[in-house]
Amino acid sequence: HPYLQHFDILGYRWDAVKTAAMIPSLRKIIENPPERRPDLRDFAIRRLFELEPEEARSRILDDLQRLEPRFGFDVLAMLPDITLPQVEAVIVGNAARTRSWIGRELVARYGTKAILPRVKALYESEASRCEPALIGYFLRVDPAYGEVRLREALIVPLCSVRILAQTAHYYAGPVWEKLAIEALRDPSVEVKKSAASALGKHGSGAAKNPLFEAFEYWHNW
Repeated sequence: HPYLQHFDILGYRWDAVKTAAMIPSLRKIIENPPERRPDLRDFAIRRLFELEPEEARSRILDDLQRLEPRFGFDVLAMLPDITLPQVEAVIVGNAARTRSWIGRELVARYGTKAILPRVKALYESEASRCEPALIGYFLRVDPAYGEVRLREALIVPLCSVRILAQTAHYYAGPVWEKLAIEALRDPSVEVKKSAASALGKHGSGAAKNPLFEAFEYWHNW
């Protein structure tokens, strides 16, 4: 199957074919991936990044400014830049227009404090308070405001079970850790489990003792 051949070459056999001669083929996949397999575009841009990093960077920068990006978030987030002030206005504008998940993710990944008022307006215009990407952005650029919003999300039914782990995917700083440790004492077993798992992946050494205490409590119970 053509898709499996592409996957094999770009995956398991890549080291054997990783030469500049592959660049035209990678460009072709990026511009016109096989029918029904747009995910190969992400694979190809990653390989192009290895061979022609400047070209791949340019393509990623162009794509993350599209109203509907063609690459997935993991690809768009792979640039080494901590923030992208030169394009953040476009990113937050697109997020507001499309209300898309990836738009919020890009705000969380690359936004600076300069767009904070616009991101607050976007968040406050939403009916849902379960917005892990935007809450992650707030925790990074305005921790006090982020804490208010994360606490708010932690009392929303259904959201409370997953919000800590999902937010940590975008940012897990001291305020996030403080609330995750507090959640170890939540009345809901599911919230406790989620908090413990998230701290195991994203917590600092400060979470060690609270996690042991939570385990001892569970064991005794």
